[in-house]
Amino acid sequence: MSKRLLKKRTYSWKEFKAASRLERIHIHMMHPSDFYLHDNEMQHLDRMRTAFSVLSSSLSRLEAVKKLTDLIPEISRTSIYTLINDTKDVFGRMLQVNKEFDRFAVGEKLLDLYRMNLEDGDYEECRKCLEAYAKLHKLDQEEVAALENIQLPDLVFTSDPSALPGVEDAEVEEE
Repeated sequence: MSKRLLKKRTYSWKEFKAASRLERIHIHMMHPSDFYLHDNEMQHLDRMRTAFSVLSSSLSRLEAVKKLTDLIPEISRTSIYTLINDTKDVFGRMLQVNKEFDRFAVGEKLLDLYRMNLEDGDYEECRKCLEAYAKLHKLDQEEVAALENIQLPDLVFTSDPSALPGVEDAEVEEE
């Protein structure tokens, strides 16, 4: 989709008529009362909405293709893949937000399970819940990567104050 059209908030009829099918659908979604789609574009938008609901259910790509083939039997498998790609182009940001929301909801459930197991004294299950929570939010990976890049500075023992960086202007009082 054209970045030029995505950044604008208002569109002209000239831009709408010159736009590709996906750009026209995007413009129609932004201003439905101002810009109307042809019947075949409206049908494609309806199919994209169906595909969006299937893709939002966190199925694998193969499962999503199978489900969409069952839901929309009149289009070919190749057209299903095109539909999925078009849906991701137009609704992509919403799919990402849905995934983040799902991750948050699962994380909250894991923390609830952790609290319930802590009250029951089942510390092994508490540990499993915390590990699953850390893995879900990729906290386990960040720590390992951060620890691998740590380098300790060389230790230098001296009584010379000028060896310290940024202490050149300090006055040293001798006793």
